[in-house]
Amino acid sequence: TDHRFANPKEYQNMQNMITAGIAALSAAQGTLSSVYTESAIFERISHFKDVGVPGTINDKINQAMIADASCRLFHETDGYTFYHNRTATKDVIRTIKDLPSSTSPSHFIRTAHKDLA
Repeated sequence: TDHRFANPKEYQNMQNMITAGIAALSAAQGTLSSVYTESAIFERISHFKDVGVPGTINDKINQAMIADASCRLFHETDGYTFYHNRTATKDVIRTIKDLPSSTSPSHFIRTAHKDLA
């Protein structure tokens, strides 16, 4: 036991609270990618397809950021996954370019889920 606590039960309660907090944070982290609604995903991916990707033709850093932001809509990635991997960035940018027109939102978002997730 820790001598800063006068009573062993108080120490055990504190340990239990910390363990529960860590477990809750771990569980929440597993669901971070599901915080985006379908309309939010559509809004972001369609903007990247229609504006972001065409505006970054010669901008490797912003292409990496678009790839990172796009993939984070579907699953967690390390902040440097695309910044340090030009091939992966190119693959995601190509996938975004190849998505169907955003004028058919349902088809667009289903394809984005299939191809980017």
